[in-house]
Amino acid sequence: MGWVNEVLRERVAGQIQRSAPVATVPPAPPSILGAIAGQIQNDVLEYNEARGPQFMVSSTGNSMVQVIPKQPPLTTAVIEIDREGVISVTCPPAGPGTGRRGTFKDAHGRIVSSGDFVGEPQPSGEPMTPEEFSRFVLEPILFPVSN
Repeated sequence: MGWVNEVLRERVAGQIQRSAPVATVPPAPPSILGAIAGQIQNDVLEYNEARGPQFMVSSTGNSMVQVIPKQPPLTTAVIEIDREGVISVTCPPAGPGTGRRGTFKDAHGRIVSSGDFVGEPQPSGEPMTPEEFSRFVLEPILFPVSN
């Protein structure tokens, strides 16, 4: 069971506790984007199994992954990787606001922020596994904080 079901269980119980995810490093992926895409696909499928089909994941070759809602609110995520290996994350705002965006780099199978991230939450500054990166990107989309 992954972090998605943990958060779902916490929300249902009314106890929102944020604990550090247990990092599991997948066996040598063909590319960091492949590892990220696979982890995001797994996390979205886990969420959809618990809540019904609310999001879909679209992957374009080895350069882009998109998380697309099937119904409003239309909070999305686009993860792209360029020829130099720079990973760009863009989460346009679903309403008023700045959204979330920034760039990351692959550092020996770990994803590291370039320090230019805009929006909340901010990356921790520590290198992330693909699972931790997936959680960083998806958690505000799957579990938005209500005001």
